[in-house]
Amino acid sequence: DNDNPFELNWDGFHISELDDAVENVVLPMRGRVEANGERLFINLTYVAFTKQNLPGLEYHHKDPQEYAEFILAASLHLKEEYGLVPDAWEVILEPDNVSEWDGELIGNAIIAAAERLETNGFEPTFVAPSNADMGSAIRYFDKMIKVPGAAQYLGEFSYHRYSGASAENLHAIAERGALHQIDTAMLEYIGGDYRELHEDLRDGSNVSWQQFTLGYCGEGDDGGAYFPVDTQDPENPRVQIGERTRFLRQYFKFIRRYAVRIEAQSSSKAFDPLAFINPDGSYVIIVLADSGGAFELRGLPGGKYGLKYTTSSEFDIDQPDILLIDNQSMRLSIPEAGVLTVYGKKSGDWILPFAPETQVYLPAVGEHQEALEMTDPATTIQRTPLPTVSEVHHPSSLEAIKIQNSAGQRLPRRNVVSAGMVALIICAGLAAAFLVKSWRK
Repeated sequence: DNDNPFELNWDGFHISELDDAVENVVLPMRGRVEANGERLFINLTYVAFTKQNLPGLEYHHKDPQEYAEFILAASLHLKEEYGLVPDAWEVILEPDNVSEWDGELIGNAIIAAAERLETNGFEPTFVAPSNADMGSAIRYFDKMIKVPGAAQYLGEFSYHRYSGASAENLHAIAERGALHQIDTAMLEYIGGDYRELHEDLRDGSNVSWQQFTLGYCGEGDDGGAYFPVDTQDPENPRVQIGERTRFLRQYFKFIRRYAVRIEAQSSSKAFDPLAFINPDGSYVIIVLADSGGAFELRGLPGGKYGLKYTTSSEFDIDQPDILLIDNQSMRLSIPEAGVLTVYGKKSGDWILPFAPETQVYLPAVGEHQEALEMTDPATTIQRTPLPTVSEVHHPSSLEAIKIQNSAGQRLPRRNVVSAGMVALIICAGLAAAFLVKSWRK
């Protein structure tokens, strides 16, 4: 805009694309989320793939104060024009693909932008470093966190899964998050599927996760959009649910914002569970099944539960509701590999009246039946590192998954995967643009 990073010249900012995306995507999306009784989480993301700049153009945002001015301008415009205030500011998308950026610059940019935003009435929380490579994300984070004052503004340790994806790196990210009391988030991976989501939740202690974009026009399904838009016939475009989305929905639909993850253990490698308590007190158990089979879930509090599963051959299959009494067992099954979700249905009193479709089980488990078990439900959840899945064995030779909330982690600012999130992408160039990323139903 000018050569003074402390003096905004609005004529130097071109934001028509930003306005178009807000009006045609973000605001309608917000309305739909609010109609569901929830609030849209807005993440303002800065993008600067400087290799794409035209020859002769100078890149100014490697100066933290120039960067801070740009972030402030976008934030003020969103607030004054639309009443939108970002919930988080993602410092830069994939800095390992931008030669001018490193971990130290990210830390200094956080400090400069935070000071500018706070002076103008914002309460900034930053997401970083968002590297494309998981290994380099760790290195950038280690340099970023050493910048004095940066840690107090950092809300999420973010990473992508395009390279360097390994159990070792995932555990290193989770360990750093726990050490610094900073949440972890996998925020982009075109082609990401439910197995990677499950792993990032279980081993990476993620509080937020996304694949790439809400919808995209073209042909085929590469896992870059939750809803691919087939434009082979431009006059009759078809919005389709992505193949991976069918499985991701088993998580996204039922784990709500501010959910608490609780412990899950299993003696069966075929059935890998995750367990959550939603803000309304309802329980959600998600079982990643490597094969079909029957098993038993024990220890859930009394109440009415819905059952839904998805496999490669069946999508969004509902089984009859189950009404449980405290400490009663629940007999479950899935016909083949896939994901099964057990979710509490709460309305008024915890135990709902019987409905015609309700089945009440007091099952006897066969000698070789798999089993899932929940034990020791607690009323108070404290923020502690999430436990890992471990094996337990029973004298009866039954295999069991044991789930308890003696140690849990509150998912603080946004839903782990489901309450709706939009990443607003502002580009370092002549115009700003949006890329919508969301997981709504």
